[in-house]
Amino acid sequence: MGAPKEWVELQKSRWEINNLPAVGDDSNTGFFSQLQINLAGAQSHDSCSGLNTDLGRAGCPHTDCKDCAQAFSSMFAMGNLHEYEDIHPGMFFFLELGVYVEMSNYRLIQFSGLHFHGGSPPRCAPGMPVPDEATRIVLVNYPNDGLTSGLEVPFVLGLSGPRSRVEVVPSTRYNKAHEAAMRTGPLNYIRDGPSMMSKDAYLTYTSRQIASLLETICSQSEHLDLNTDVLPNIFRDKGTGEVVNYTEGWKYPPGMSEETRSSMSQVSEQVEANKRRFAMSVPQQLERLYRTGQISLQRAGDDAPLRLKPNEKSSQAGKRSQKCEFVFKYISVHTANI
Repeated sequence: MGAPKEWVELQKSRWEINNLPAVGDDSNTGFFSQLQINLAGAQSHDSCSGLNTDLGRAGCPHTDCKDCAQAFSSMFAMGNLHEYEDIHPGMFFFLELGVYVEMSNYRLIQFSGLHFHGGSPPRCAPGMPVPDEATRIVLVNYPNDGLTSGLEVPFVLGLSGPRSRVEVVPSTRYNKAHEAAMRTGPLNYIRDGPSMMSKDAYLTYTSRQIASLLETICSQSEHLDLNTDVLPNIFRDKGTGEVVNYTEGWKYPPGMSEETRSSMSQVSEQVEANKRRFAMSVPQQLERLYRTGQISLQRAGDDAPLRLKPNEKSSQAGKRSQKCEFVFKYISVHTANI
């Protein structure tokens, strides 16, 4: 992998801290949370249609505002367009930078979806009839911030309920027709995880997630504590009857030492700091940070230029009332001072 070693290691550390599922492949240690497949048919040379013809709103220029600023999307182009000499495969645009990439077969593009981006469909040469079967296939791996940050627990362990909440309802224990017992209802990793990852990854992930949930629940009680001594033996593989060995190699298990807990906190803080630092170079994210009071305009002296600085306290009501366009007025002039 060509990414910086420090970044890769930080991704793996966050994967361990947040107990993220290895979706797709066991080597996916926190890099991506989901996969999307985009199919775009060829268009005639004089057509005014864009990607929105086949992809709807997803084919229009946009930002993926729910992506994680600490990670990147990975886009892979393929299809059967190479079988036609007179079909251009289309372009992928980074609109803020004025940069484009030709979507040639087997081309891999790594980028942040937080930047404004878009694309164009494949186009036939002038006078060429449009073949119905000519299609560009694009696979996109996304790093959803809610999932990679460990915030989407309802989706991860949603057993039932209209909002995929984790619920303990007596009828789920005795009523075999309950949606949880029938394995219907909202999608969740407990039920649908085996179709997204290997069996070993599934057993390790779900066991650790439930153990972490138990620890979190008990931490709220003045009287109830979790017996971590028996945790390694509480889950079994339904198929083999063997105990699931999910604690081996787990850096941050329930009952960890204070030193380990401190290390866990430091890594999490570093990830969040990296998110804020990256967002300072993305206009839409910069506006969000400024609007929520996480950054502010500051002046070092009477004659010094205004600079954007992260706020230690993210809830500064006075700063939120300032107009965000004032930020953009200075960002282009004082980029070097950020």
